[in-house]
Amino acid sequence: MDITIPQILRVDPASTGGGFTKSGSGRVNLTAANTYNGNTSVNEGILSLGNGTASTSLADSADVSIASGATLNLNYAGTDTIDELIINGQRRAAGVWGSATSGAPNIDPALTGGGTLTVTTGPSAISDFSAWANSYNPPVGLATADDDGDGLSNFHEYAFGLDPKSASSANPISQPLDKATGTFKYTRRATPESSGVSYSYESSTTLSGTWPSLVPTSQVSNNATPVEEITVTVPAALLAEPKLFLRVKASQNQ
Repeated sequence: MDITIPQILRVDPASTGGGFTKSGSGRVNLTAANTYNGNTSVNEGILSLGNGTASTSLADSADVSIASGATLNLNYAGTDTIDELIINGQRRAAGVWGSATSGAPNIDPALTGGGTLTVTTGPSAISDFSAWANSYNPPVGLATADDDGDGLSNFHEYAFGLDPKSASSANPISQPLDKATGTFKYTRRATPESSGVSYSYESSTTLSGTWPSLVPTSQVSNNATPVEEITVTVPAALLAEPKLFLRVKASQNQ
């Protein structure tokens, strides 16, 4: 059963809590700009936020939690800022999160719709990098070092799921751009608690000057761990260019 709540969900101004929990296998649609300031939890089924254009204005200091098998549909344009994002009991990294079709640099199958969540608090890449570095014998050096001398820093080896001890492991592009399908594939780090790394895309037609940001038509993960493969679909307008250069950038969340 689907339920739509078009009214504003309010909280007594004197209250410091007042969250929203979605239980049951059905779908609940919250379409108004709500004023509750507590956490939002999706324990079962589907919770949809927004009216197709505007978000429901979740509190910037509140957390969003999505249980295993549940779905949060972000039915709005743009982004909504929250504190922490927890999916399947695991904290996700700070950054912009959304569905595979949202254009967000961080994607998760528990999220659907065209909107995004801007997460301000999450695990740092530093702790995950340390665990990764210590899994090698001998351990990998500093993030800024280049243990295998292939021109990639240890951080980038980590971020793109490469082997920091092998100079032949220097290219995360697993499938070059196919102009017929408009897609390319690359590998990147994907741990259960996320990696604290944000990924972005840029394009150029000349290899000179600044590289404009590229918002993919879609990006789909194969959901593997600890290294996933992302299929990126490039906008058709760019594919019409006589020359096109693309790059993927990884940056550490602070």
